[in-house]
Amino acid sequence: MMPIRVLLVDDHAIVREGLRLLLESQSDLRVVGEAANGLQAVRQAQTLKPDVVLMDAAMPELNGIEAAAQIRQVCPATNVVILSMHSSAEHAQRALKAGARAEIAAKLFLSVKTVETYRSRLMLKLDLHDVPSLVKFALRHGLTTLE
Repeated sequence: MMPIRVLLVDDHAIVREGLRLLLESQSDLRVVGEAANGLQAVRQAQTLKPDVVLMDAAMPELNGIEAAAQIRQVCPATNVVILSMHSSAEHAQRALKAGARAEIAAKLFLSVKTVETYRSRLMLKLDLHDVPSLVKFALRHGLTTLE
């Protein structure tokens, strides 16, 4: 089986390098390119025709959401996954409208608002005050892994 070809896009080189190491540890994934901003991402996507673009939402020159829309226009077969530190419904809706994927929630028949409500209730019960703390909790208790 052919590996999934991934284009990494983030304005921080250290983040790109970390993602590259994580992705390339999987035999079915191959990083085919990197870009540091949205404009480079669109150009790289046109040239490389990756299966997936893994992209930060907030970048210089052209943000990830606008770049996602352009990539989906010029490379309709390419899937775009947006990474963001923002967890609001507005950010998620903008990313989805631009062509990013949130099919998991749709397959579970959950809206972004429902997921946010569940997360908020869980954080309240666990006395956690931000999403990174929730992720740490999940890792410490074996609810998820870094793989």
